[in-house]
Amino acid sequence: MTSKIIAKEIVEEVRSKPSYTPIECLKHFEGRYSCLIGYYHAWLAVEKANKELFGDFQLSFDKLRWYGEELKEKNPGTVMDVEYCNETNRFIRFFLAFDACIKGFNYCRPILAVDGTFLKGRYKGTLLSAIGKDADQGLFPLAIGVVDSETEANWQWFLEKLSIVITCSRPLTFFTDRHSGLVKYVPTIFPTGYHSYCLQHLKGNLRDKLSDRLSNGFREKVVNLFNDCAHAPTVITFAKALEELCTVGGASAKNFVESLPLERWANVYFEGRRYGEMTSNAAESFNNQILKFRHLPICEFVDKVRVLIMEQMCNRRLLSNKWSSYVFPVMEKKLIDRFNKGRTWHVAAANDDIFEVFSQPTVVVDLKKRTCTCCRWQLHLFPCVHAVTVIQKTEKQMYDYIDPYYTIEAFQLSYEGTINPVPTLGAPVITKESAIILPPKTRRPRGRPKVGRIRSRGEKVRQMLCGRCGKLGKHNRRTCKEAVD
Repeated sequence: MTSKIIAKEIVEEVRSKPSYTPIECLKHFEGRYSCLIGYYHAWLAVEKANKELFGDFQLSFDKLRWYGEELKEKNPGTVMDVEYCNETNRFIRFFLAFDACIKGFNYCRPILAVDGTFLKGRYKGTLLSAIGKDADQGLFPLAIGVVDSETEANWQWFLEKLSIVITCSRPLTFFTDRHSGLVKYVPTIFPTGYHSYCLQHLKGNLRDKLSDRLSNGFREKVVNLFNDCAHAPTVITFAKALEELCTVGGASAKNFVESLPLERWANVYFEGRRYGEMTSNAAESFNNQILKFRHLPICEFVDKVRVLIMEQMCNRRLLSNKWSSYVFPVMEKKLIDRFNKGRTWHVAAANDDIFEVFSQPTVVVDLKKRTCTCCRWQLHLFPCVHAVTVIQKTEKQMYDYIDPYYTIEAFQLSYEGTINPVPTLGAPVITKESAIILPPKTRRPRGRPKVGRIRSRGEKVRQMLCGRCGKLGKHNRRTCKEAVD
């Protein structure tokens, strides 16, 4: 049985599941026809089916030229830049930021999660992304880029492009890992911004620093103490948590903490606005959203990302029109819960703005500066339980003290723009002879290609119930290897 015949059979399978693998092809033929085929024929058939459905990997790079022009014509203001070597015509990298996202980001919280992830296509590469958050904690993709690998030069290029599309003058907070390119260029390209290291990555780094001879339970205890240090809202609580961390964790934990600038990870010393965020999980979540597209040819991959963001903006725009309150129901519930918690506390006024709240312990609330000595108002930019108690008992207007980036109006303005479709009808036919931009030269790494993200040490995996063996674990029906009757 030739690969062409096999490819015709599995086209529909590939259409319904873009990440279809040769192993699944083998199982498909064995299960349906009791027919055994070779792995090479299965792999070749999947490649041919993918080419028939999604286009040629090699020609897709040149197709970016036409697609970019069409995209900018249908969506004026969109920034898309494709770079290639003038001597060899080999693709180098590209950058994309939609006009609707550029304008909408002005009404999102001034925070950006910046991260990179690998692509799975024939020519590999790395996707770089900058992801914000809207007023309802939803992901808001601002810009993406594709480069050959995560290098200092590529991060510098991406951040410089990002600085061009950020049109607002407000100071931004960046959440990243400690890649040398990000550590070096975020402060220089965004001198008025603030740089925060992702707490999730730091905890993984700390686990690796601790001796393997230590038990997992002890390592987790040390990591939890480090987490307490990062979240500590006051200098006193931070000092106590740090002392305990250095005592329990020993020299390894102490040296690790001393290698980190306090203003890059500790809440109490961070000078920017985090809105309660501590990690770059927004970028990780976006990477998970596009997981099923990452094996496609580059032009088709970009178009799938466009459709994803286009539908997301449309759906959220329609959803926001159903709300008539000032803040979201979730935030409204938080205000009610905080009022109920502090309704028995006594409040004493020092003047029109400063109040003492007799809780356990007592705190001072300054309504004019929007601060509380518990520091939670400053950290989340949303009234803490003490502030809510003061505002309610002084009969002031609660919504006057809520940050604009938490409001439904800001959410509606974020999704006011529209990303228009890019029809492929009338697209030019590109052949190998007419192509100007050629694919990059890439060297396939040793070993079997990885198809899933490599999890950090100590990262918790959600338990699932297998439909085949009925046991809880890290597998499902498709990957189950348990013996069953």
